[in-house]
Amino acid sequence: MSNDKPIRHIAGPYTDLVQQCTRCLKIITDNRNTYYQEGTPPPRGFAEGPVVQAGNGWYVPAEPNDPSVVDCEPMDVVEAFEHDEEQP
Repeated sequence: MSNDKPIRHIAGPYTDLVQQCTRCLKIITDNRNTYYQEGTPPPRGFAEGPVVQAGNGWYVPAEPNDPSVVDCEPMDVVEAFEHDEEQP
């Protein structure tokens, strides 16, 4: 997708310190190697729903119908299966 507009992803559930887009499976948040002090809450992900990349790997919540952004491309069934097979 060659476009100058920001790309909107759909944040899925934040599980095991990782959060992925439910449409294209891109990792949005990965805090698996993040250090946090014992007794403090672990880092949090986004609320489930639309987010847009704000540059340098940062994401911010997005409006679902914002015309200034484009939706990510869905991953097809074969790609999703191959993606799951590659996971540890």
